[in-house]
Amino acid sequence: MQTLVVTCAVALAGCRGNLPGTADLRGRGTAEAHFQSTGAPVFLWADTDGKWTGGSQSHFAARYEIDVVAGGAPSGHVSWDTKDTTESVCGTKVSAGNSHSGDCELKLHCQLPALAAAR
Repeated sequence: MQTLVVTCAVALAGCRGNLPGTADLRGRGTAEAHFQSTGAPVFLWADTDGKWTGGSQSHFAARYEIDVVAGGAPSGHVSWDTKDTTESVCGTKVSAGNSHSGDCELKLHCQLPALAAAR
């Protein structure tokens, strides 16, 4: 079984930053994350653990449809495929030819709408 966890992290230079919230998603389905915005940019990371087939720079493939709600009102929607990421941090990754398995955090390079700081 594949385990997928979506995490939201406030950006800090040179690292993944503080973790204001997580949405636990194991397989297909939906999950929610709630956090208080500081007004700083928010970046999404997907924590994946699974097996996949692809080239040496490939990643576990999962598609996310993300609805952003601020103050109870919809403020945007973004879509992202983890296979398209260019930044990852892996605890373990084992490759044999085009077969891979690993526990990797993948930065989702999708532009979230700006979130105002909570009052």
